[in-house]
Amino acid sequence: MSKIMIPGILLFIILSLAANANADRNVIYKDPKQPIPLRIRDLMKRMTLDEKVGQMVQIERATATPEIMNEFSIGSVLSGGGSVPECHPTGLDQHG
Repeated sequence: MSKIMIPGILLFIILSLAANANADRNVIYKDPKQPIPLRIRDLMKRMTLDEKVGQMVQIERATATPEIMNEFSIGSVLSGGGSVPECHPTGLDQHG
């Protein structure tokens, strides 16, 4: 039985990778040769309402965690009003 399953699993992986590669070719918003209005329209059609709302939200730096940034698709982080980053923050500290 395992002799049959291993080739089947390998075939599934290969087909999945091929499908993924073809899917990226059809993504207009990733194609720099396409006009910007067309790229924007394509991206906006692919985004969920939650992702669109998240991109319009700006949260305060002190509350920005990697989990919050990812879960809510947060668009930007405010660092002001007395909230300052560490003396020598790393890119990970600033961007999650």
